[in-house]
Amino acid sequence: MATNAHALVNTDTALVEFFNGELEGALAVLISPGDPSKTIVPGKNAGTKTLPVIICESDTAKRTRAKNWEITGRITVKTPFQDAKGVSLIDSSKALEFAVLGAMEQYIPADDQPQPLAAAINAAAAEVLSDNFLLTKFFITDLTADQNEEGTFWVLTIGFTATCLNDSKSAAYPAPN
Repeated sequence: MATNAHALVNTDTALVEFFNGELEGALAVLISPGDPSKTIVPGKNAGTKTLPVIICESDTAKRTRAKNWEITGRITVKTPFQDAKGVSLIDSSKALEFAVLGAMEQYIPADDQPQPLAAAINAAAAEVLSDNFLLTKFFITDLTADQNEEGTFWVLTIGFTATCLNDSKSAAYPAPN
């Protein structure tokens, strides 16, 4: 079912759908025991998720013209240092990080043109997003690796900039009362 929302929510939704499709097989192997379908979440739903988790969070939308928005955000991969028995999970952490990066990198040509990554994200989200949303560009801008202050989990942050067309004033949006 198609939904309508502002550009930030739509971008997060598109990314969640993209990673759900691209990582389905990898997550089944890497997330054990766990529910791979609950591993990839939009930023607003990330508060109390069990690790590992992949958070898709758009944080800024700047209007560039008409219905065009430039979105900045991040994809955050959080993985625990060890399991309940104290066994190191560094190998599975690295594997999940590489799977997330690989899912995106496979769609990035050497010359960055055209934009197959944006097209792949759009295709993955077509069933859940309305015709009022379209990513036209998607670029990875930076990577940051860190750990939380308590030293219990690793954090890989993938920064991005995207350009989208988003029409939040279409007939599909209810008028305010």
